[in-house]
Amino acid sequence: MKQLRGLVIHLAMDELFGDDLQMADAHALARGVDSRSLRELAGLSKGQSRDAVDLFRLAMDELGSPVPDKSGARLHLMREAAASIVAGSGDPEDLARSIARKLLGDVT
Repeated sequence: MKQLRGLVIHLAMDELFGDDLQMADAHALARGVDSRSLRELAGLSKGQSRDAVDLFRLAMDELGSPVPDKSGARLHLMREAAASIVAGSGDPEDLARSIARKLLGDVT
């Protein structure tokens, strides 16, 4: 489920496309994560990337982890960076820059 939650953030930030979702979906199903929409997503062919995004959004709603808007995704990423600073993992200066970029809307 953790991997799927990470994909939720990338999707909200427009960094993920339908074709990227099917492999993660297959891994989630293999690990026992299940929903009706995840099973439908697994049955899509590669050329159905728009349907894959829609089904992934539905699946995450069904699993209780809906895809946030960009603002919510930025907030999530800033919290992760702040938690890393507090935990002493990573370079605090780089993490602080990352938070500043998210605040300014630069999602790179």
